[in-house]
Amino acid sequence: MTSHLSFTEIIREKCNSINWENCAEAYQEARDVLEIVSIPSNLKILLEEFVSNQRLKEKSKIFNLFSKLVLLDGQDYKWKLRLHVFDRQVLEAHHHHASFCACVLQGSYSHFLFGPNSSLDARRLSFPLRPLFIHNHEPGSFYFIDHDMVHATMIEKPTVTLMLQAGSERSSFEIYDLETGNRRIRMTNPDISVTDSQEPGESRMSENELSAIRERLESDGLI
Repeated sequence: MTSHLSFTEIIREKCNSINWENCAEAYQEARDVLEIVSIPSNLKILLEEFVSNQRLKEKSKIFNLFSKLVLLDGQDYKWKLRLHVFDRQVLEAHHHHASFCACVLQGSYSHFLFGPNSSLDARRLSFPLRPLFIHNHEPGSFYFIDHDMVHATMIEKPTVTLMLQAGSERSSFEIYDLETGNRRIRMTNPDISVTDSQEPGESRMSENELSAIRERLESDGLI
């Protein structure tokens, strides 16, 4: 008997099979997934399933830099497929608790890389900024970044991206305020209620905010 997998099941299988230990392979495999998901009709399927999944909706949040929707995740959080909507510019740099591959669907941003957090020269984060690498990402561009790399994204216009993230490598990561030089630590899996937050500007996404994002994506032809 032939087994017919749904689109979501096919994406799950592809995500489950990614070898995150090999960066070159992971980049290509994750990119293949993102290319498929970025097709408007496919992204619409995942978004429609997302809005009926209360568990995933509770993971969606508003941050000071962007809004995050967790469209799918793997067993034991071995991977997450996320949609990000950037509308605000915040002068901060950070690294991550997990490596990831991302692609730009709409808009653009400049990407500043400052080096590994484990051997970071903090003077690079003082104005004038001294990144090791700068690149501009336009719609259709992809990149892979290691969890230890400190970077900053400077949006030039409202921007929408997809991210496929590996499993966590650490329980916390650091965020650097580029204006004040202050450093803060964010926990990866905080034991907080749905109404609490770890930093200013962070909140759970309301139904109205989610509806606004869906309407925007549809209006812009992304779904």
